[in-house]
Amino acid sequence: MENIHIESYSIDIKLSAEKSELSLIYQLKITLLHFKPKVWRRVLSTNCSFHDLHKIIQSCFEWKNMHLHEFEVRKSNGVMFPKSDSVLIGEMNDINSELFYNWEDEEDLMLDEETEEIKDWIIKEGDKLLYRYDFGEDWTHEIMLEAILPSNNKEKYPMCVKAVGIAPQDNSRALFHTDSNKSVEKSNDLNLLQTINSKFQTKQHGTPLWSDLLHLAKEFKTLKLWELLDDDQIFAIQMTVDNTYIYCSVLGSASEVFGLAAFVGDEGWQSLQEIISGQQEDSLQQRSLLLSFCNRDELDEEDYQIIKESDFSFRGKHAWPQFRSFIPRYLPWSLDNNEIDVFCTVLEQAILIGKSVINDNLVIPHYPNGLIPARIWQDDEWRQSFISIPSVEDRQTEAPPPVTNELAVYGARKKYKKMTQAVEMALFPFIEPVQDQPDERPYFPMIYVMIEHNSGIVMDTQIMQHENITAFAQESFLGSIDALRSIPSEIWMTETTAHYLQPILKILDIKVVVVQTLPLVEELKQSFLEHSVFRH
Repeated sequence: MENIHIESYSIDIKLSAEKSELSLIYQLKITLLHFKPKVWRRVLSTNCSFHDLHKIIQSCFEWKNMHLHEFEVRKSNGVMFPKSDSVLIGEMNDINSELFYNWEDEEDLMLDEETEEIKDWIIKEGDKLLYRYDFGEDWTHEIMLEAILPSNNKEKYPMCVKAVGIAPQDNSRALFHTDSNKSVEKSNDLNLLQTINSKFQTKQHGTPLWSDLLHLAKEFKTLKLWELLDDDQIFAIQMTVDNTYIYCSVLGSASEVFGLAAFVGDEGWQSLQEIISGQQEDSLQQRSLLLSFCNRDELDEEDYQIIKESDFSFRGKHAWPQFRSFIPRYLPWSLDNNEIDVFCTVLEQAILIGKSVINDNLVIPHYPNGLIPARIWQDDEWRQSFISIPSVEDRQTEAPPPVTNELAVYGARKKYKKMTQAVEMALFPFIEPVQDQPDERPYFPMIYVMIEHNSGIVMDTQIMQHENITAFAQESFLGSIDALRSIPSEIWMTETTAHYLQPILKILDIKVVVVQTLPLVEELKQSFLEHSVFRH
């Protein structure tokens, strides 16, 4: 079949100070040397570590990663490297650091592929690397930089744009040495191209790739922004899909938890405000995404498998990335595909903000002073700007919710008299999560409770059976009235609970005492904790 030809892009670009390495694409031609017929690949990739480049080559040539490998720098920034001054780049784990690798000269410079990045070695068109795989069979590949291109936001990288020839299999060199007439399988280059790119785009944990997120987390960690910023120095990132803002707080200035907390939208901003002001300590009430760098023994098995299957490795204290999604009244959980995509964007832009702090002396004010630095999506490109501190509507000015069952409310007013006792009433999430299906995210059911204020007797409790908290609060309260056959004359409750019941309280002419805490309710919560009355 005739080869499908994809033209090599050639473009002269100028790098502005604001451009990140993440926005540049390296066009590489990777050729298997000393093999006929010709086998080569043209690959587009963002800047990456040499370890990631190793994985790209393994996928492109369908190697099985069964043997040792190394890179050698042959030409960098237009300058050829003589063999007497070899620069080798490879794995530096505890075993391979002693075996490494193909040393013929003890003066060869040896570098770690986990930390070395291609942007530092292939700089000008024509720069070359060698990649050796399987030192017994010596499969040697030449990697040549053909061009540096601007990124296309609609594409996923890495991407193979041309593939010529099927590579030999692992452990097959002897076949080609001993049988000169051995036939080589002819390639269908279009099918080969599709096979390679399907490997780039398919991972067990879905698309977008976990490896993208882990790579960004690794780059973010190198900035060590917690040494420069406190957790109340907030910056914002605008999402390109719906223009929602993500409000970011760098964690680690207190040397306890290191990472990045990203609070999503208005709900997340309100949580962040309450955390900074000390009003909220319960992470179960947040809407946020969290990256934290923890120790190996602090990872769940799923966290470790994600890292292992993405072929990343981390070493040391506070080095292993862990990602969590927080949604009010749900158990903290692993990220879904949409959240991975969001966090990739957040980290990409957070890295740019961090570099502006380090290199350009960007000042991020302490909350609540001044404007918030922001990365905004405008005219199909990212720009650095400032936004005003968002205002969160106060409960006193927020419109009350509608009455869910007006007939029942007016029926109760006509049917029942007021009781003389005051009561405490509260809504709160139960202490134990419930998981309806094995693969579903566990949630914390909402508990409704009414307690007689003077005696402390629990008059009624209900557990939420649906998602609508307003409907649950109103239906439970009306159910208590029916069960007691009387209407409380005075109710003590928090501002949030009062908001859910506001229209009913007005119709029934009930006196409301709004308080910050309810001592009797707190005692009941403690009793639940000790005895697990509602254990599922």
